[in-house]
Amino acid sequence: MLEYLFDGNVRDTSGEGHHGRLEGGNYGEDRFGRKGGALVLDGGSHYVRIDQPPILVNDAFSVSVWCYYDAHKILRGWHSAIVSQDGHHQNRAMQLSTKDEYITFHGFLREPDLSMNTKIVKEHWYHVVITYEKSRYRMVVNGRLVAERTGSFTPYNKEPMYCR
Repeated sequence: MLEYLFDGNVRDTSGEGHHGRLEGGNYGEDRFGRKGGALVLDGGSHYVRIDQPPILVNDAFSVSVWCYYDAHKILRGWHSAIVSQDGHHQNRAMQLSTKDEYITFHGFLREPDLSMNTKIVKEHWYHVVITYEKSRYRMVVNGRLVAERTGSFTPYNKEPMYCR
């Protein structure tokens, strides 16, 4: 439904037309060392905004991202929203971000958070997959199931989606 290869742009390569708009940030090396194949974002004011995000449904979805924390990143409190569709305290659907030293899928106080069970290692690539199906959330990091829980999902498809 949505794919960004960050090949020097923020165009949706899935063919669905959910192109993003880059605000701040710049292009850097991806996990293979290709220049321009990744975005360097600060987790706050630098982001990609997707005004027409894919339509998520309440019975199943998945999010798959690669992320990297540089040596200077401060890992304290809520920071570095990776992918979010949160409507700024109104229609909060989902947020994959970082809390302290852990990658976390935020439940917005409606559901418990789902967190990676080991601390983030800086200067290391992480492949994070969140799946939701049959009222079950799963977090897989670098090919290993690290957390799961039951829960519900309420989509808010009119809200923009962000990559930070």
